[in-house]
This record gives sequence, structure tokens and C-alpha cells, in this order.
Amino acid sequence: SVKTSGIDVQLGYRLPTPFIGEESALNLNLMVNYLIDFKVEGLGGLKTDYAGTASYFGAGLGTSFPRWRATLNSKLNFSRELSFDTRVRFIDSMENRAARQYIGETFTGPGSIWYFDFALQAEVEAMTFRIGLNNAFDKQPPEYAPNVQSGTDPSMYDVIGRRAYVSARLRF
Repeated sequence: SVKTSGIDVQLGYRLPTPFIGEESALNLNLMVNYLIDFKVEGLGGLKTDYAGTASYFGAGLGTSFPRWRATLNSKLNFSRELSFDTRVRFIDSMENRAARQYIGETFTGPGSIWYFDFALQAEVEAMTFRIGLNNAFDKQPPEYAPNVQSGTDPSMYDVIGRRAYVSARLRF
């Protein structure tokens, strides 16, 4: 059986910025998650709390549970037609799950990491153009051992690195 608990908080705020332009505004949205526990009861009644642990090859993908995670989205609207977006993502450091399963053994865990994403969007008549950069500072995923794949957990961290994109949308 699995029992988990945590606290999720989301805060949003819109700040008019008339000194930039008549229709300009700064929009902020912060999402924070604190994982209190992630308790698993196995056969024989053995209970283990995996909160704050990173998975390894025996645990599988998608099973890393940092205590703290946060995302801050900000969007500065210069006008109705032009905006600049920033997204900051934080993942807390974790202990290697193997250390909780194999008491007395020493394993490394991933450190905390910050990712920064940026985008510029312009609307011209029925077209929306967007250019962006994800993982702008090319932060490599933290490595630890034992791990899930390639020294890290690819379901938790950005393993691709910096990447740019361009998109266009037509409304009709």
C-alpha cells in the first residue's frame, strides 16, 4: 500500500505597469509543492518513507520524490500584442532511495537544480509568433549512483539540455 501527504500552494498576482505602456502588466504565478511523506508498506508489513528520495534502476522511472518542487511563471505584457515569458523551475536535492532500502550502505543522491526558460511572443493580426529558449543556461542533470538511466533520472530532470523553438499560430 502507498500513503502520501504533502502541501501544494499556488499564488498568482497581476501587477499593472503603466510606466511601460497603457495596457502593460506583470503576471506572476508561483506553484510550490512540499512532500511530507510517501510511505510504502510492502510484504510483511515493512514500511518505508520515500519522501526526499531519487529512484534507482530497481525502482523504475517516475519514482523520484523530492521534498520541495517549485515553478515560477512570469509574463510581462508590454501590450496586447507583445509579451515576454519566464519560467523558473526548482527541484530539491534528494537522497538515493537505495540508502533507505539497503541500510548501512553508502549511495550518492542528486543535488538540487534550477532551470530557466524564456520566450517572446508577438501577435500580428490573426497570427501569433513565439520564439523561446528552454533550459537557457544548459544545466546538465545531476548524476548519482546507482541511478535509473545514464547517471540520472530522465523522468525528473532535463536530459536534453538547452533548446530553442519557434512557433507560429494562425487563427481563422
